[in-house]
Amino acid sequence: MNTTSPLATGPFSAVVMNHFLHPRGVATLPNPDGEGWAGNTEAHRYMRIQVNLQDGVITNTAFGTYGCAPAIAAGSFVCEWALGKTVAEAQALTSEELTTMLGGLPQARRFCADLAVDALHAALLAAKPTASRSAAKPTASRFADKPTLSDRAAQPGPGRDPSDTG
Repeated sequence: MNTTSPLATGPFSAVVMNHFLHPRGVATLPNPDGEGWAGNTEAHRYMRIQVNLQDGVITNTAFGTYGCAPAIAAGSFVCEWALGKTVAEAQALTSEELTTMLGGLPQARRFCADLAVDALHAALLAAKPTASRSAAKPTASRFADKPTLSDRAAQPGPGRDPSDTG
């Protein structure tokens, strides 16, 4: 990617802007093996990640989120990153590692990495057990409530400001 691009300027990295403007995995899987939620619907910051597994390997992912540009980017990046990973590899991902892979996030937006990682871990924990699935240890979500709203996959729309915090 051209690092002199206007996408590389401002508070967000080129990786964040690329995943925000061209999100991967924004969908609802027809038959997910696991679905995980993280966030808080009252604060309008939440994420849903769905996974399909085959022999302990992640074969398909999808996400939906209601949040800012970094939330969309984090969900997109995690879904793309997780493909082909084992359950154990994906469960080992931390929000700090995701933040680094995203090229950094402003301090006030670091919770977006938490949302994506917590939703992925929750989806893996909720996945139907299989004989080859690793014994991944549960991780507690940093977010107390599970959203009850219907899926609202975030799509950047015309005129949407990527730095919008609403």
